[in-house]
Amino acid sequence: MPKTTQTRRDFLRSLGVGAASALTPSALLAGEAGRPNIVFIFADDWGWGDLACYGHGQLETPHLDRLAAEGVLFRQFYVSAAVCSPSRASAMTGRFTSRHGIHSHLRQREFNLRRGMPAWLGLDQPLLPKLLKQAGYATAHFGKWHLTSPDDRAAPAIGEYGFDAHKTAGGYGDGICRMPRGAPGWNLWEDARRGYGQVWDRWRSRASGLIFDEAIAFIEANRDRPFYVQAWLYDTHGRLTTTDEQKAPFKDLPPKLQVYAGAVHDSDRHVGRLMKKLAELGLDENTIVIFSSDNGPEDGRIGNVRNHGGAGSTGGLRGRKRSGYEGGIRTPFIVRWPGGTPAGKVDETTVLAAVDLLPTLCSLAGAEAPPSEAVDGLDMSAALRGKPTQRGKPLFWDLRESVVGPEIERSPKLIIRDGNWKLLTDHDGGRAELYDIAADPKETADQAGRQPKLVERLKRKLLAWRDRYKLPTDVPRRREEAGGGKKVALNVRKAHKAFKEKVTFRLTVRAANREQVRNGFLVFGNGAKVDQLMRAGVYIGAGAYSIQPAGLVGTGRGAEKQADFDAAKTFKLLVVVDVRQRRVEMTVDGRTKLSAPLSKSIDRITHYGTATTEGAKSSFSKVEINGQ
Repeated sequence: MPKTTQTRRDFLRSLGVGAASALTPSALLAGEAGRPNIVFIFADDWGWGDLACYGHGQLETPHLDRLAAEGVLFRQFYVSAAVCSPSRASAMTGRFTSRHGIHSHLRQREFNLRRGMPAWLGLDQPLLPKLLKQAGYATAHFGKWHLTSPDDRAAPAIGEYGFDAHKTAGGYGDGICRMPRGAPGWNLWEDARRGYGQVWDRWRSRASGLIFDEAIAFIEANRDRPFYVQAWLYDTHGRLTTTDEQKAPFKDLPPKLQVYAGAVHDSDRHVGRLMKKLAELGLDENTIVIFSSDNGPEDGRIGNVRNHGGAGSTGGLRGRKRSGYEGGIRTPFIVRWPGGTPAGKVDETTVLAAVDLLPTLCSLAGAEAPPSEAVDGLDMSAALRGKPTQRGKPLFWDLRESVVGPEIERSPKLIIRDGNWKLLTDHDGGRAELYDIAADPKETADQAGRQPKLVERLKRKLLAWRDRYKLPTDVPRRREEAGGGKKVALNVRKAHKAFKEKVTFRLTVRAANREQVRNGFLVFGNGAKVDQLMRAGVYIGAGAYSIQPAGLVGTGRGAEKQADFDAAKTFKLLVVVDVRQRRVEMTVDGRTKLSAPLSKSIDRITHYGTATTEGAKSSFSKVEINGQ
């Protein structure tokens, strides 16, 4: 995809709008001093119930609670997807996934194109930072990005999206993550882009602090002009490396919750640093500070979050990350703006959405937004100023990710919320579920059978939206998953005999491709199906050696040892399965050892082979097998 650069005049003209000044008349009258600064803090995988001010009884978030006490807390805020990339793209563009085209998390270009997505967020989309920059704002992005493909050198640099300054990490391409070598305090960001293991351990626990360091420095440098800053956190996504010091206040909590609470509390502490600096600079009265999260909390069955997965709270809402039920798409949303919002207000009724940010913030900043038909969001500035507002048009979702959790969380993936009613269907229009969200936010009472006419009316709207944007009709309800919803490629054969006591396997694995998820596993069990096979091997995408239980979905009890290894090397695996003692032991390269219970469903070893994530080009030697 070629790079494109559009001026604001060109963009508005392409949408059928005549030439216009960068500022609206109201902004010109107000002048620079009257225009609010904006800081948008976007957490990663925080649940609707993860803040004390949203009812959590064990996590401590005093500074975010203060934001709520001095501003407006919204209880019905929705992101546009249940995973990171599409959620972030909608927040930036004011458009549903159907229009910007990113419906799943971005990976490598070939995977994105195979799934019918662009390689990155297009520069031809409406872009909130670009519109604010053209209106005279100093703009910056610090922290997680995930709006382009990893290691894709053709990707636009972040500055092309409208940012004057930016720093990020995570390996999302030299073309988009340009960070000067040797920059003071940024050696860990440079190192973090190279991979996982020990470097990740050193860097990750400091991530929120580094993000807010840069945000504060940018604000200080631009105190005399209006600014827009995106501080997009990495916490609590993926494997957390919370330090003993960060966990100390939560030593009486269960181990997973200690890890999670320490990360949340550390991020909250840095929000406090930001608020203190705004007050010191005399900017807090006229600065809009927004806090939210990109989707619901992660499920504990995902392999790379085992030290905290499942600890995040939905506040009792059904579903988690990847699910279209409320727990996957409803997240916390707090706005503090002493010069514009009332203090201590809880808005129970306004249905607010991430797609509303672009038109709303452009309105408040005096920047000219695209015409209403060019975006899916609404100007909800009255709600941010404290006036509950009835939504004027429906919200839509087109979800594609497979839910890893139990059946009760596996929602239909085509969704509309219109007024108080929420209809969920499969993409082909089947399996309709209907909920009165105002009366039943936990989605416990399906009303589809009692309201057939309402189901048909909402379904007509939903399927018309599907057809207008040529969305598929054959999205599967579920699929066999391996470590986070990726298909597994199996090569399994039947053993020459059934091993009922002990069996030893030897093989080598080379995971030499440059995919983000690189892995190679021995599989073994009492059948050839996914749910009959355990796996043992290297999971480079999660930075670990790993033994996984039957099912290949990271569920149940297994073992994982973090590693700092060269992703392109050959690994020698020795795996001993003791059927009688119910143990699996693996030795990697003759030195690294780990063990795990043999899955309860496996009473003998009759099949074995190899497995890797579909698309990863791992290679294997012949598997040697001995036993009795």
